[in-house]
Amino acid sequence: MHLSGELSGTVRAAGLAAQLAPLPVHVVDSRSAGLGLGFAALAAAEAARGTVWGPADGATVAGTAEQVGRSTAAWFVVDSLDHLRRGGRLSAAAAAFGTVLGLRPVLTLRDGRIEVAERVRTRRAARDRLHALAVAEVARRVEAGTGATAGAGPDRGTDRGAGVPGAADGVVRVGVQHLGRPEAAEEVAARLRAALGLDEVLVREVGAVLGGHLGVGALAVTVTDR
Repeated sequence: MHLSGELSGTVRAAGLAAQLAPLPVHVVDSRSAGLGLGFAALAAAEAARGTVWGPADGATVAGTAEQVGRSTAAWFVVDSLDHLRRGGRLSAAAAAFGTVLGLRPVLTLRDGRIEVAERVRTRRAARDRLHALAVAEVARRVEAGTGATAGAGPDRGTDRGAGVPGAADGVVRVGVQHLGRPEAAEEVAARLRAALGLDEVLVREVGAVLGGHLGVGALAVTVTDR
């Protein structure tokens, strides 16, 4: 299982290698990155344990990983767009727009690609927006999972999850990542736990590969299906 094929060529190389392997190899394009990829790997490990009827086969495990990876909703902010621009992960036009107007883009990972979701003015506003977007996304999934009316958008009721304490635990996994901003990440995670009634919101520092593209100061929230 690998980083989104839209961001890296690794998964294509793995696919070629799998064709030459002397045993079946299932290559999964997670269409995700960071904790989105990590949560997909965790779901695959859980699926691999199997059930009382026996262990799952490789295709089932790979299918679980792919499904969870593709369910990823992620939003993030960075202190500088230069790293993403130089690495070819964000267009020069999008990077220049934010720099010239002094805006701080809230970026999203959509279908494996990085896109600008919206723009805010300050770090504080960006942090608040990450919280609001994650809460709305979790509320939408909880409603869909319980058969209630779905469709909560990113601007609807930022504390929707507070009305269903504990319900989100069986539906989603939520995580916060950062690079050099542990206090900000812990604050966002604490707010999400309180708003959504979650037992756990995972907090992790961005790894070296993603860190090289995001730069110090990056802050992200990730929501996946459980």
